[in-house]
Amino acid sequence: MTRVAGFIGCALALAGCSSWDTGSAPGNGAELACLDTIEAFARAAERCGAEYKTSYDDLLMRHANGDCKNVGTIRNEPALRKTCLPFMKTQSCKDLHDGLIDPSCATQLQREL
Repeated sequence: MTRVAGFIGCALALAGCSSWDTGSAPGNGAELACLDTIEAFARAAERCGAEYKTSYDDLLMRHANGDCKNVGTIRNEPALRKTCLPFMKTQSCKDLHDGLIDPSCATQLQREL
């Protein structure tokens, strides 16, 4: 697992900046993957005592500049869908609060600065 500082800080590992396409589907694939990712992290936060809407809105603002349409590509969509998202459904609250996430979640949402 990768250590990331802070509870909401764990989600900071979600976003990265890129100008090249690394693996998301054409069309709105990156937007849909972003929505699924923000949802998974917000549900994990809710499961561990945070308010869902607040977490969702904060994650969306931090990692998609307020709208998943701003995400141009996903770094590795198969790893995101097969490893990261299932991991977030079962991650312990202690690990979430300690900022421990699976490396497959790191810098998945790629957007221009």
